[in-house]
Amino acid sequence: MRLRKITRLGLAAARNSASWTAPFVRFIPTDRCNLDCAYCFQKSDDPREMTLNELESYLVKARSLGIGLASFLGGEPLTWGPIVDAVAACTRHGIFSDITTNGTLLDEAMLQRLGQAGLDLLNVSVDVLRAGPVTAKGALFRADRLRLLADARKLGIRVRINSVLFKDNSEEIRELVEITNRYRIPISVGFVVPHLDRDNPPDFCFTASDRDLLDPMIAFLEDRKARGYRIIDTRDYFRNVHRFLDGERFWECNYQRRFGWLNVTPSGHIRSCTKKMDELPVHFLDLTPTTIRALRRQFAEGIATCNVDCYSNCAYNGYYFFRNMPASIWRYLTGLSRRHLPKHA
Repeated sequence: MRLRKITRLGLAAARNSASWTAPFVRFIPTDRCNLDCAYCFQKSDDPREMTLNELESYLVKARSLGIGLASFLGGEPLTWGPIVDAVAACTRHGIFSDITTNGTLLDEAMLQRLGQAGLDLLNVSVDVLRAGPVTAKGALFRADRLRLLADARKLGIRVRINSVLFKDNSEEIRELVEITNRYRIPISVGFVVPHLDRDNPPDFCFTASDRDLLDPMIAFLEDRKARGYRIIDTRDYFRNVHRFLDGERFWECNYQRRFGWLNVTPSGHIRSCTKKMDELPVHFLDLTPTTIRALRRQFAEGIATCNVDCYSNCAYNGYYFFRNMPASIWRYLTGLSRRHLPKHA
């Protein structure tokens, strides 16, 4: 079954370079979340949720489009009742599955169920040691809980940590980077940026005057990445944050290109970006390579206005790898040969 998934994913990526299809899809089965993080773009109180039958029909459509990876986002996807059955459905269809969760509902029993259903990738968002006014995403911060994630690999689940850096959590991110390194868990660290629909940034967001706060943290992340820590983001992402804060437009979101994702809302419609809670009048079941091509033109027009206000690390990394693909692949391969990480205790 795993070989079938790998084959489909490889074909999806290869086919995408020659045709207007999409290799990946993000299913958003619910926009509701059990947390209320101050920086979050991706939540609402809309009670509409995707049904398992709808998800099954979307997977059939995904196969017809040549899609090889299905991600489940939210909101909080683990609050969606059929999540384990949805993962099992992906496995039956030979499609890689990926969940991004805040970890509050994740325990050994849930991991066992997800592993048995065939989950391939698990992204857990962790930002703080204890709940505060900005976020309570610290459910899996403690070392004993990170051991739980490390053990998920025995179930065939690859795990990574997603973190965001704001003014008040630098020390906690430092500690988290060290802990995840001991447990050999990859980590992604992005900068919190203001909501796109707000005129003034909240006080926990970095500004151009925060160089004294940012520079030591950037130096720390660069140093740990150079030592072989599994920090996913490019060093350029950290180094260039000042250019972003100065209002310079120097990068272009990779969303509309061949690695662009299709986001499917609880009602089955397309969402232009996970940072925007919109819903386009295009249903996933109605997509064709022609309509996907038209969507990408529409996404490109949107990026022309929002890109200067966004510094999403996942989008930036896609842009960076696209612009520097040969060098990026070479650094990745040579890095693997040099990497010597300590095992967790």
